[in-house]
Amino acid sequence: MKKCIAVLTVVLILVCSISAMSASADDFQKGDVNCDNSVNIKDATIIQKHSASLIVLSDAELSLADVDASNTVNVKDATMVQKFVAGLVDAIGGG
Repeated sequence: MKKCIAVLTVVLILVCSISAMSASADDFQKGDVNCDNSVNIKDATIIQKHSASLIVLSDAELSLADVDASNTVNVKDATMVQKFVAGLVDAIGGG
């Protein structure tokens, strides 16, 4: 039974990964770096981790993370996402 659950878990992860890979940055709002259809503090955290060289973002993730359209993903982008989440700005990015 445990093996069956483990196999099903792996299959589910693979299916989710494949469907996520088929989506492009154009399918998501600027700032939605983790592509969960919501710009939230998780996205700001991902941007901060990238800025600190703790993680590496894919090209699609970089496109979504560059909310100030500076062609660089840095703490300014994370701050813009945080302000959006806090309701201090009405919109971010162009998409």
